[in-house]
Amino acid sequence: MLFLSVLLMIFSGRCSLSFHMFLIKAKSEGLGNAFWNPKSAFVAIGFYLLTAFVLASFSIPLKLTLSTLVIVILSNIIWARYVKKHIDYGSGDTLGAACELGGLTALISIHELVPLISRFI
Repeated sequence: MLFLSVLLMIFSGRCSLSFHMFLIKAKSEGLGNAFWNPKSAFVAIGFYLLTAFVLASFSIPLKLTLSTLVIVILSNIIWARYVKKHIDYGSGDTLGAACELGGLTALISIHELVPLISRFI
């Protein structure tokens, strides 16, 4: 289970890049603008759902992976709002931060938040 949750963590971090590009506009100059593509968020969500179903066939329940997806998307919305409020645009640095926050949020939600929430549902 640990290997699969780390795999989901890495994949969630990479999908967070696409979510961040969808939620905020790029800075007009800089390296982050070179590959900024807001349309890639829909592809990332599709791949994440596909990965959720594949991982469900192993040992991670589908409810856990889909809950993790929701938590990662919510954390990306919070991060994008913070970036928009304080610096008004996205850059390569904010993409990197979104990637790291997405992976960290996924790992925390898999092992702490989702089991805690599932006790009450």
